[in-house]
Amino acid sequence: MNLKYSQDESRMSIVNAAQTILRDLAGVQDASGGASPLVHQSLSDVPLAVYSLGFEQLFQAGILKDAVPISWRVFVLNHHDEPVGAAEVTAGGGLNPPRFQSYNEGPQVAASGIALSRAESADDAGMYEPRFVEIPGIYTSALWLKNLGAGDDQIIPIKPIPGFLSKKAVYSPDEFLDLARIQARQRMEFDDEPEKAR
Repeated sequence: MNLKYSQDESRMSIVNAAQTILRDLAGVQDASGGASPLVHQSLSDVPLAVYSLGFEQLFQAGILKDAVPISWRVFVLNHHDEPVGAAEVTAGGGLNPPRFQSYNEGPQVAASGIALSRAESADDAGMYEPRFVEIPGIYTSALWLKNLGAGDDQIIPIKPIPGFLSKKAVYSPDEFLDLARIQARQRMEFDDEPEKAR
């Protein structure tokens, strides 16, 4: 599979915004007084777009193109070029510069890197743009491979994978959204408020 990364004109300003904050974080000592692990890590120069799909879009039979771009994800890499952290940065626009949102580490970051690596090595002649899509209301995150040709997009759930997406490694957009709608309806129907005292 051939992955073509976004060439958004603000790409370097997004990376620079992440780099500035992470450089400051690298100067903060760890709990034992030693150097931060960020000192020995590098930053990817390829930010990936992150999209969010809310319940409103799902219930209105929305499709992936209805997902809203919310940020760019810039991976922090170890000396094996494996993601160990991810900075989220808004793109800005007009007179507003890119703005750092958050920095995350943990299993989901590593799982994102694994999903990208597997996509790159997949036996598929198509050209895809990698993105991330999230459905916060049902705790779902996936790698969205946007087909740049005539073929279909592909959706790869990222660990921790919710049970309703555990049967397959790769979904079509329709499969992914149909299952997400069922889960979203169940979530909306579930009353998670404590029973009122009588």
